[in-house]
Amino acid sequence: MLTLLLLTLAGPLSLSDGDGKAHAPLALAGKKAVVILSVMPDCPISNYYAPEIKRLCKDYEAKGVAFFLVHGDPDVTAAAARAHAKEYALPCPALLDPKHALLKMAGLTMAPEVAVFAPGGAVVYRGRIDDVYLDYGKRRAAPTKRDLRDALDAVLAGKKVTTPTTKAIGCFLPEPKK
Repeated sequence: MLTLLLLTLAGPLSLSDGDGKAHAPLALAGKKAVVILSVMPDCPISNYYAPEIKRLCKDYEAKGVAFFLVHGDPDVTAAAARAHAKEYALPCPALLDPKHALLKMAGLTMAPEVAVFAPGGAVVYRGRIDDVYLDYGKRRAAPTKRDLRDALDAVLAGKKVTTPTTKAIGCFLPEPKK
């Protein structure tokens, strides 16, 4: 409810991407869901997921889901965000959020971590992309649960997300600079 109140009082939050283009990721007009994916260029776990992020975008954007990468490290410049997106061929906008405005709204604290917003602005899923990482330094060969895909499939089917929160394994986002 707080997210909805903030969106109503202040209008939609707008962040710039690496090219300086403004995006309002939570302006859900015409979208069935919005996925916010926190990333960090120097986080190996975050970068491990680049191929899956590309597959997710390909599989779900045509179904009305919007994807946004969010750089919460205040030291990541626009040039660094552009270079990271190019190096890993990431197809969705890469937004800079050095003050953690969007990340706080989404409740994200590490990379990679995701939040799924449904129409109306409610976060219906927050956590990991899948369960490949059991813990730090412990990785499966392949996931046994695809939590983000399951959440998106539920939202698109008009159903409740059965597991709305999972524990993400990754790199903690640095605090915003004061």
